[in-house]
Amino acid sequence: MSFHEVDCHWFEVSGALTAPIHPRHRVGLPALQCGCRAFPLRQPVSWSMEEFPLIAARPGRQVSAAFGYGGVDGVPDCRDGVTPIGAGTMARAVGAARRSGGHTQGVQVMEMPKPGPAHQKLELFAGDWSGEEKMHPSEWDPQGGTATASMNSRVVCDGFYVAGDYEQRRDGAVTFRGHSVLGIDPQSQEVVLHWFDSMGMGVNEFRGKFQGDKIALSFQSPMGWHRVSYDFGEKNAMRFRMDMSADQKQWKTMLEGVYRKKA
Repeated sequence: MSFHEVDCHWFEVSGALTAPIHPRHRVGLPALQCGCRAFPLRQPVSWSMEEFPLIAARPGRQVSAAFGYGGVDGVPDCRDGVTPIGAGTMARAVGAARRSGGHTQGVQVMEMPKPGPAHQKLELFAGDWSGEEKMHPSEWDPQGGTATASMNSRVVCDGFYVAGDYEQRRDGAVTFRGHSVLGIDPQSQEVVLHWFDSMGMGVNEFRGKFQGDKIALSFQSPMGWHRVSYDFGEKNAMRFRMDMSADQKQWKTMLEGVYRKKA
């Protein structure tokens, strides 16, 4: 049986995992086996049942957790001696704990986080947008030109994220598609933009902070620094610019766009 590497990104209503867990996934018939990269816990946490230990951690320790889905329930593919359990088993344990006021059979249930003002600020991106774009000449587009674009962005995961789908058209044909997920890093309070597109080059992770109704987010790749800027200063309008730089000192504008939100 042959196996292939799969990149998986998980976002949830707790808002705790704004950066994706990059698992090592082995895909083959008939099951998907997932081994998630460990992530640090700042506080001691113990989620367990007598016969189903899930996570046992000390402050700062690297731990792994396993969640079995469908045919992979019970596959021993995690580290630190953590026993994989089914999603149904975990849901039953958590439900029982909540019904009993927070504790039962060794399960500890923490109060779920709630979105804050930083998450609410992300709602500026939500809505149906359309507009025109100008591509500046570059090594990817020597002639440059114009295009039309549309974006549908919506609040997801109970207010913790804004997910969007983007489509660019030139001469009446779709030339580029993208998908974005915006969230807040709980530690740094930075806005984090995860970007996936039809170039198929993997996920890009941009970071930045709002300055009023403007925000610039950047990330570094082997090609240099990339920066995307959004300006919501005009009601129901979004001005966008994408720049690149080799040293973060001299920037070259690659694309500019102005989009209007549908009523």
